[in-house]
Amino acid sequence: MKSMMNFEKYSKYFFILALSVGMASCDNDDDVTDPDPMPDATGTITASDQTLSGNTLVIEDVTVGQDSWVVVRNTDDQTMAAEPYLIEDDEDGEVRIELNEDANLTGDADGDDFDVSLYSDNPTEGTPGTYDESIDDPIMDANDADVTQTVNTTAPSIYADDDQMVTEEGDVMFSNVNTGSTGGYIGLYGENEDGTPNYEEQVGVSEYIQPGASENVTARFNEGYGYETGQTYYPRLYTDNPADQSYTYYTSDGAEDIPETYGYDPTLGTGRFVRNSGTTATPGGFTVGNTGVGTGPGADM
Repeated sequence: MKSMMNFEKYSKYFFILALSVGMASCDNDDDVTDPDPMPDATGTITASDQTLSGNTLVIEDVTVGQDSWVVVRNTDDQTMAAEPYLIEDDEDGEVRIELNEDANLTGDADGDDFDVSLYSDNPTEGTPGTYDESIDDPIMDANDADVTQTVNTTAPSIYADDDQMVTEEGDVMFSNVNTGSTGGYIGLYGENEDGTPNYEEQVGVSEYIQPGASENVTARFNEGYGYETGQTYYPRLYTDNPADQSYTYYTSDGAEDIPETYGYDPTLGTGRFVRNSGTTATPGGFTVGNTGVGTGPGADM
């Protein structure tokens, strides 16, 4: 009889214990939650239409909340126009991206359009620090639209007509000049005996030209250089690099202001130099007219 009573007592005990464990398990299940999901990637782009310098697109400001990629595509066919640029979450600010040979830099009067977009660098898939086309996702704005801005770019340009009058100081006039963000200079070159441009000897240069559009810009022939009626000259636009507003192409310290480019020359495999686009009989050049013909300042008379 006593054994039966002990059995019943212990049976009740085990039943209560099992019920308690089961309820505790349910409570623990309720307490377990999924890990916090990855927060939505954030970022903004500020970029304006611009005249390029050195085929380099200037994005005024990029802000991101995580490591991200700035991706530039040709607007017309959405092909890549530059290598994706990695910006870390603590590197907000201006970004300069050099466009490559696949960029549609035509130099047309209407300019060329590029889409600048932001992509988050996926930290769990693909290779962090390497742009993965199908894995790194576009960053969305508050309206669930891609963070993308279209930028119109125009080519640097210089305009000089034929029959240029040369002043007593040795100046020739460029009716319009358009430079990129660095500003720049105009260098003057003569011809070889076979009529080709002689870019080995610079025979004149302008003062510093501010960024943007300028009218009636003069370039001066070197002191002592003699120019002649009907002679053709070839101007070339230069960047200000380093940005010191001092022309340093011909110095011995290694600093130099380099020729300005827009687009690429597939024949040369280099940037396409900016040449004179004015009304001229000789492409890229202009002639000295009858009026004002003479010699540069200090030339032997």
